[in-house]
Order: sequence, then C-alpha cells, then structure tokens
Amino acid sequence: MKKPQTPLGLDLALRISELTQDLNFFGFWGPMTSARLACHGWRPRELRHIAQNSKGRIISGQDGYILIEHATQNQINTCRERLRSQAKSMMKREREISKAEKGLSNDSI
Repeated sequence: MKKPQTPLGLDLALRISELTQDLNFFGFWGPMTSARLACHGWRPRELRHIAQNSKGRIISGQDGYILIEHATQNQINTCRERLRSQAKSMMKREREISKAEKGLSNDSI
C-alpha cells in the first residue's frame, strides 16, 4: 500500500515530522509565515496540505503556522472560528449547487 503523499509527491508523515521540527525550533518566535518558511524550503501549497493533515497539531492563521503547543488560546480560538466560517460557506455553496442542479431539466444534464 502506497504511503500518503504531499502535493509534491513526498512522504506526508515525514514532511509533517520535518515541519513540526522546524516549527518547534522557531516556535519561541511565534508563528512562522509561509514567506519565512519558504526561506527554509517550504512551499505554500505543501504547508497548507501538511497543516490540514497534522491531526490538529499544526494550526495556521493570519500570522502564519505554529504548533498548537506554542499557540496562545486566542490563536487557537481564531483558527477554529476561521475554519468553522469556511466550512459554513462551503456547506452553503454545496446547498446552492444542489438546488441549481435540481432546477436543470434532464435534457441539459
């Protein structure tokens, strides 16, 4: 069975471990922006994918990426609120698409 990979085809578990190490090392400075992490070889798309698959250990926000154990309660709350808002917007869009699809005639599908 093939291991889960990042968008760049790299081993996901290994890249999560590497990013965790980098964020742990830089953690005392606070969140790391994707621009600062890019100086260390990280690509924005890969960062988003890794954070999404980190089982909640890596959070992100306007200030950048940070390990949850280094984050303030405000940073954690802000991240959760942003994710809830995005999920709500996606669910609304899905309902609108479903409604529009139901309005199509069978001839146009």
